Amino acid sequence: MKKMWLVGLLVVTLGTSSLKASGKFSGDMIGEYYYVSQNHNDSLVGHNGFWFRRIYFTYDNFPQENVKIRLRLEMGSPGKFNTKSTLNPVVKDAFISFNGDAGKLTFGIQPTPTFAKVEDSWGYRSLEKTPLDLQKWSSSRDFGISFTGRRSILDYKLMIGNSSSNKSECNKGKRVYGALGVTPIDGLYIEFYGDYSGIYSSNKDYIVQGFASYRCSLFRIGMLYAVKGEIGNSQKRNILSGYGVFNTGEKLDVIVRCDRMFEANPEGEAISYIPFAQNSPSTFILVGLSYEIYKNIKIIPNVEYVIYDSSAVSPDMYPRLTLYYKW
Repeated sequence: MKKMWLVGLLVVTLGTSSLKASGKFSGDMIGEYYYVSQNHNDSLVGHNGFWFRRIYFTYDNFPQENVKIRLRLEMGSPGKFNTKSTLNPVVKDAFISFNGDAGKLTFGIQPTPTFAKVEDSWGYRSLEKTPLDLQKWSSSRDFGISFTGRRSILDYKLMIGNSSSNKSECNKGKRVYGALGVTPIDGLYIEFYGDYSGIYSSNKDYIVQGFASYRCSLFRIGMLYAVKGEIGNSQKRNILSGYGVFNTGEKLDVIVRCDRMFEANPEGEAISYIPFAQNSPSTFILVGLSYEIYKNIKIIPNVEYVIYDSSAVSPDMYPRLTLYYKW
């Protein structure tokens, strides 16, 4: 822990001296008050408190034109209702990218194409992760090399990585990712995505996803459908999700989202901040109001609700008051 802070201090010192002319610091903080009013786990009912779900601290440097270096630290509360811990920082991003006429080449710990476009369109990571991220189907980061490009109305990203998120590599396997998007008209975006982990690995799982979104000055809406499976195994998992963000005033958004999980999630109880029952398919609903009280500072009353197909499993309800700010 002490070593990490010393490294961080060194980065800040270098960034504010020889590199400060071409670099910048930024950050995001997601804090909230939560209350567990209903839950499939009776022992959690009545739990309440304040926590930071995420804090990001980012340094971007541009040593030359068309070259970018990023270091981002992330920290957050454990997200478990029976665990206490301090907010320990971890490396979220650490990459260098080169922009050229053909596209952008990036090396290091970086966002995967799994839900980068989905998260950008959803726009409320401050409230909740995108569906595949939330259900732990895939990680938002991987250590690898990628190429991103755009031709006319098409954009694409290809990547190969360790398939170990931002953790160290500990096996022979690699994962390949690919995303192809098209913008046929202003405001409409359609993307097809797939990944496969069977490179030098006996674990040959895959994800395929289709995503479409539309945005204008009054609203943005989106829908995705995704399948996760394994070569040689007929059992699959399916998610269908839709959202809408409606601008009802200069500073006020109405937010709705619904995710349908057609199969029970065997990792459901391990999901931070909102554990899911592992023995039933479920429907996740989020409703909220976002008001920008000052520039880049939003207060967002919201409710997350999970309904289970099995009548033997009680629903989950989490009223929350979220405060999001960035600089």
